[in-house]
Amino acid sequence: MRKLMIILGTLAAAGLPLAAGAAPILAVDVDIATAGIQSTTTVAPGSVFSVDIVIAGVEVGGSLNGFEFDLDFAASVLSATSVLDGGFLLPVRFPIEADLAGSDVNFAEVTLGSSGAVGGGVLARVTFQALGVGTSFLNLNDLILTSVVRPGVVVTLPIVGITNASVLVADDAGPVIPEPTAALLFASGGVTLAAAIRQRRRTTTCCEVSRPS
Repeated sequence: MRKLMIILGTLAAAGLPLAAGAAPILAVDVDIATAGIQSTTTVAPGSVFSVDIVIAGVEVGGSLNGFEFDLDFAASVLSATSVLDGGFLLPVRFPIEADLAGSDVNFAEVTLGSSGAVGGGVLARVTFQALGVGTSFLNLNDLILTSVVRPGVVVTLPIVGITNASVLVADDAGPVIPEPTAALLFASGGVTLAAAIRQRRRTTTCCEVSRPS
């Protein structure tokens, strides 16, 4: 995943600026079906789930034209099965690296257009399969965000903050639900017990009334 870094190093050697005023934040969202950023989740062994690499706070003065990242995880707990473009960069988007290593995901992408993306959205979506019981971190590192400020001039954007995540893989026993036959037996037993109590109360009342004064 060093292609983008090599390009930036060449620009730096040429004396071009490598900083801009925009300051995005990034996060790993491990529950894409729930609104907001979820940094923790629990899944069952063998399950397949996806996480989003999310960006926010990209300003007009430092729009995004390219990015790269590594996402580290515990290979004994999770296995990365795919990484896909998240659709945040403007067309035409061109992935320059998409590598699923044993314990990390490497992804880099640039836009071939002259305009950059602003605001927030999903940079990439990574799909995992849970292998075994345990906890896996999902940590972003080696992040580079690039912006084309004018033709031939590329800068890197500073990053305000990163919210990493974790996934707990645990056996899901679920709630204990009585078997239908057991439930019926319990219900019928309760009815019988209630009837016996009512009968006993009637007998007691009858006896008390027949007692001599």
